[in-house]
Amino acid sequence: MALPRAMLALCALLGCGRLEFAELRDATVSEPSCPDGGCVVAHGWSKRFGSPAVDYGSDLARSPTAREILLTGFYTTAGVDFGGGVVPTAGLHDVMVVIHDEDGGFIAARGYGGPGFDQGYGIGVATNGDIYLAGRAQDGARFGGPSLVGDAGEDIFAARFTAAGGHLWSALHGGPGADVATDLTIDESGASYLGGSFDQTVSLGGANRTAVGSSDSYVASYNAGGGHRWDRTWGGPDGDQVASVAFDPATDTVFAAGRFSGALDVGTGATPSAGMEDGFLVALDAATGSTRWSLTWGATGNDGCNGITVDKDGNVYLAAYFEGTIQLGAAQLTSAGAQDLALFSVTAQGTVRWATSHGGTAIDRGIKVAVGPSGELVTGGVFRETATIGGELVTVQGGGDMFVMATAAASGSPMWTRVFGSPGHDEMQSVVLDDRGRIFATGVFSDTISFGGPSLTSEGGLDTFLIRIDPEIVVPRR
Repeated sequence: MALPRAMLALCALLGCGRLEFAELRDATVSEPSCPDGGCVVAHGWSKRFGSPAVDYGSDLARSPTAREILLTGFYTTAGVDFGGGVVPTAGLHDVMVVIHDEDGGFIAARGYGGPGFDQGYGIGVATNGDIYLAGRAQDGARFGGPSLVGDAGEDIFAARFTAAGGHLWSALHGGPGADVATDLTIDESGASYLGGSFDQTVSLGGANRTAVGSSDSYVASYNAGGGHRWDRTWGGPDGDQVASVAFDPATDTVFAAGRFSGALDVGTGATPSAGMEDGFLVALDAATGSTRWSLTWGATGNDGCNGITVDKDGNVYLAAYFEGTIQLGAAQLTSAGAQDLALFSVTAQGTVRWATSHGGTAIDRGIKVAVGPSGELVTGGVFRETATIGGELVTVQGGGDMFVMATAAASGSPMWTRVFGSPGHDEMQSVVLDDRGRIFATGVFSDTISFGGPSLTSEGGLDTFLIRIDPEIVVPRR
C-alpha cells in the first residue's frame, strides 16, 4: 500500500521525498526505491485492438522527438480498427504499424503484407524520425513499395519508412526454410542490425549461410539505404536463436542475446552448453561484426534470454530465464520451479554487476527490459500459478498472467511489482519508457481484463493491448 502522507512528509524532512516527473528530469538522485511499498503506480490509459481471430502486439518503440508510441505485430481476418477505421488485410496475417501519442491519442495505423503469413516482431525509430520494421514475411508481401520476391518458406523482412509512412526501402532475405527477424536496433548513422534465426541455407544479403542444426542464430547489419554491410551466424546441433539485440553508441557495440544448444562458438572458441539449451550474450563490433567478447550461462535444463537493453553508461541489462542452478558472476541463482526469470546486468566489457531471480513452481519469464530516466529498470513478463516477482507473492487469475516490475538499475533491488490478468491467456511482449518515467506496454490477452482502468474484453481469440502506467518513485535526495 502507499505511504501515509505524514510518513512522506517525514521522509522529505530527512532528505528524501516523492518526486514528480518534472522534478525527476532535473534532480540529482541516488538509487530509487519504494520504502514500505511507497510507490504509487497509476493507470494512465489502456486500449484494445482485435477481431474474432488472433491479433498480436509484439514490439514497441518511442519517437523521442515526436513523442509518439509505435506498435508492431500482426493482425488477421477482414481487418482491425486501431482507432482510425478498419485497416484491411491482404492475406492470412498482416504486419501492423500503429501510432499513438503519449496521451493515447490515435495518429495513424498501417497494414503491410501479402497473401501469406506476414508478422512484425521488431520496430525502431531513427534520430530523424524514420521508422524501421523487421519480422517474417512470405513471397508477394508489400511494404508500401513493390511486391517482394521470396523463397518457398518464411523469409526475414526489413523495411524503412519516413515518419509519415512513406516507403524508403524494403527487402526479403532468406531461403527455403523458416527464417525470422525477432528484433532490430538502429545506430546514429541509420544503419540497422537484425537478429533472429534461420534454418537450411539462407542469404542475408551477402554469401549464402548454411545452418548447422535445426535452426541457427544470426546478426545482420544493413546501411541506411538497406544495403548489406555484414552478417554473422552461429549454431549447434539443435535450435539456436538470437532473441534480442541492442546498440551502444558509446562503444560502437552491438549486443545480441538468446539461446544455443551443443556449443557456442562466435569466433573466440567453443563453449559447451551445460544442459539442453543455454543462454548467451555476445558483443560485436558494430562496424565489422567481429566478436569482442561473449558470456554464457546455463544449468541442466532450458536456459536463454528474451530481452536486453543498454543504458547511457554502456551497462547491459538482460531478462534471461533458467532452470536449475546457474552462476552469474558472484551470484548463484537457483530456480524455484520449471523456469525462472534471471534479471542481471553486465558492464560494457562483460563483467557481471549484479543478478537476481524471480519466479515460482511453473514457467516464469521476463520478456523485455527498459531503463528509465531516474535509475529504474522496468521488466515486463509472464508468470503462471504462484510466483515471487520483485519480492511480492503473486497468483494468476487464468492460464497465464502478466507482470511489470521495477527494480533499481544500479543493484537490482526491487521497487514495485504490478500484475494483470484475465481468466484466459495473457502475455506481456514489450515495454518502453518516456523521459518522464511513464511506462508503455503491449502484448495480448483473452477474455476480460483490467489494467487499472475500464475493463477490456477481447472479441474472441487473442487481442492486442496498448497501455500506459504512471509510477511515482521515491528517491533519496542528495
